[in-house]
Amino acid sequence: MTDHASSIGLGSNLAPNNVRLGNDLHMPITWSESALDLSSRVRVRFVGPLETGAPVVVLHDAGAESVDAPAWDMVAEHRPICQVMLPGVEGSTDVPDGADITWMTGLLADVLVTLGAPPTTVVGTSLGGWFALETALAHPALVQRLVLLDTAGLHSPPGYLFGLFADGQGQGGHDELLGPTMRNHRVPDHPAAIAPYLADLTAAALHSWSPHLPDPSLLTRARQLTTPTTILWGADDALIPVAHGRALAEVLPNATLEVVTDAGHLLAVDAPALVAARILGRPVPSGRHAT
Repeated sequence: MTDHASSIGLGSNLAPNNVRLGNDLHMPITWSESALDLSSRVRVRFVGPLETGAPVVVLHDAGAESVDAPAWDMVAEHRPICQVMLPGVEGSTDVPDGADITWMTGLLADVLVTLGAPPTTVVGTSLGGWFALETALAHPALVQRLVLLDTAGLHSPPGYLFGLFADGQGQGGHDELLGPTMRNHRVPDHPAAIAPYLADLTAAALHSWSPHLPDPSLLTRARQLTTPTTILWGADDALIPVAHGRALAEVLPNATLEVVTDAGHLLAVDAPALVAARILGRPVPSGRHAT
């Protein structure tokens, strides 16, 4: 596996650690893991060589449950791709006291510039979608296109954090809120996985708790954004209902909305082939999960 640190011109900022992930229909995809030492340390996972074109940049959800979604391997078969691990998630910096959306968008802008990516396609799931949208509003020259998957930021759904943190009835609520594929999801039962899991949930709380969500000004400010935007929403998303996707599509001047049947809050898990196809601008391949 080629060391991509030199190929993307980041020098000592990156220390690649290769991780091979399976792809059920094609050759396995090899992801490189690296760290960007900017104003805050940010871990990235990528498939390159990135100098062949601006990578698709992916921002995950609050609990990082979409990180290993099969959609990203499908995109990586055709384009360079880089997943940014948000602050608080294992390998990235902790969320500092007083961090707000301005701090986050500034950090993400630094990441895009350091990767040599702009302008590029930025994809965000849930909380990552909110951060992607805010980054495009604050730094429009860095974002060529947005793909927003069940985007957060417009409201704070009742019981969300309760469902994330509690067990028993709360676990069931968590599964139902996230949608179809997460109903088999459970808290890790082996010690090595517990610490990263708790770290992800702690980050979810720090990012999601008031005053971070909701932002009543977001729909008004979104009217200013001319970046081409594809909005995808799971029809069965009980965490952030599709009405919020419709409201966002109505105010964005250059946006389309597609509601995906038989899918919940984590579209990259529930409908990976469709998500990959919409990111790449290709037809949904036959024999893969399409809706």
